[in-house]
Amino acid sequence: MIALSELTSFEKRYLNFEAKSADEVADWISNQHASIRITPCEEVADGTVARLSRATIDDVALVLYRYNLALKGEFSADYDAYFICLPISGSSKRICPHNGAIVQNPDQVLIYRRMEGLENTNSSDYTNLSLVVPASLLENQLQSLMVSQMNARLSFTPLVNANSGPGRAVVSLINYLMSQFNNLPDPFSHPISNANFKSYLNTVLLSSLPHNYSHLLNSNRPNAVPRSVKRAEEYMRELCAGPITIEQLAGAAGCSPRALHVAFKTFRGTTPMAVLCDFRLEAAHNEIIKEMGTVTDIAGKYGFSNAGRFAKQYAQKFGQKPSQTRLIGATAYPISTNTQPASSFTG
Repeated sequence: MIALSELTSFEKRYLNFEAKSADEVADWISNQHASIRITPCEEVADGTVARLSRATIDDVALVLYRYNLALKGEFSADYDAYFICLPISGSSKRICPHNGAIVQNPDQVLIYRRMEGLENTNSSDYTNLSLVVPASLLENQLQSLMVSQMNARLSFTPLVNANSGPGRAVVSLINYLMSQFNNLPDPFSHPISNANFKSYLNTVLLSSLPHNYSHLLNSNRPNAVPRSVKRAEEYMRELCAGPITIEQLAGAAGCSPRALHVAFKTFRGTTPMAVLCDFRLEAAHNEIIKEMGTVTDIAGKYGFSNAGRFAKQYAQKFGQKPSQTRLIGATAYPISTNTQPASSFTG
């Protein structure tokens, strides 16, 4: 799910603490999250018990937990945040006050809220990467998407298959975040990029992961699509007859090229440039029907310089060759000398 090289880079850059005992692990977690008591499940040998790496965007954190000792932790206080955990190695078992026992398999994403009474037991080779998101951040966004007031706290389904659509969306989000932390000197330091990322994070988690309000969001699904995707699509529809780069799309969308790519993969299941190709095929299809030029000229207008490749892509999308569309169009749409193209490139 996460490339080993990315994990190594993250740990090297953001190593926060190396614990030599279970008590030191407990102190670190208590200071960062909530009060916890930790006891070893096996004899403690000399050396590092745990390596804890942490990077933050305000109150959102990405934390890499690497344990070399089997430990049992018991929380004695609530910590009002959601932990979205990707397993890297080893195993863990959590006993939650409201969900009972939860055993996370290697191909599962775990989502839970740390609260008083939560117990967590991990193996001696356990490593996980956790995205920590304040409950208020998600719940405020959720409330803004709803017509009525929330009548209960947000509660996610605790386990999601990492290879499912929701799982892949979360893994993609965390991969993107880790890449930003690893490759930029101070990611999300600008107020606009910070706000855009948090909006994107909220949208991915609330629209992808199943929770007790999913049915209300799904009834109005278009609202869950980020504005960056909608702005990029509007730009593509308007200017699809001209050259468009991913940088231009990102500028129109108000985000980075990487963020735009991740958003399209999450909410459209494909890339921005693949969507642009679809828009161009649709525009060419409309002009072929209305006989607004030869098939070759129309294909060239929308950037398809290879006639054979254009015909193949066209047939895959519309189930017929351009020449067949032209025959249908000649009957359905009389040629008019006053007809103008549906869109044009002006810059």
